[in-house]
Amino acid sequence: MTQANSSHRDPKSSGGIVLTVGITLLLTTWGVHQFSCPERTAKKVDATPEIIRIVVLEGKCYFSAKSNKSARIHDFDQELVIDEGREYELNVESNDYVYSLHQSELSLNVVAVPDMILTSSFLAEQAGSYELELSPMCGFPWKHQGSPGVVIIEKRWKGICD
Repeated sequence: MTQANSSHRDPKSSGGIVLTVGITLLLTTWGVHQFSCPERTAKKVDATPEIIRIVVLEGKCYFSAKSNKSARIHDFDQELVIDEGREYELNVESNDYVYSLHQSELSLNVVAVPDMILTSSFLAEQAGSYELELSPMCGFPWKHQGSPGVVIIEKRWKGICD
């Protein structure tokens, strides 16, 4: 009997190696394709601020949003929930008196006037709950006591590519 050539390998073991390498390459290629971020230059970002309407009536702020991209309205329209890091445009008007509407932490200071829509904008920089302050200019501030409204800024969940 002659001895088998030492360079000859068992066909079963070499097939297993080739199969393992092939599957690894396939999964790696698929994984890179499935979980890679697209080019940032190709990603279109909506840079226009979202428009929030605020109507002041009898010392209370009532919110509404033109689109529901990121603004959510709660508590009978007196609680505005928005996302951190976005810019918002406020269209403010009054249905009864002239009011000064402000929130110092948000650097928000705007006047609400009957039959006029005044525009202001702000960047929602820091997550938190911010109570609006309202100063009526009707001469009867005690008539408008209580919280006029609340702005809640929530942290925006960021995906793998953000």
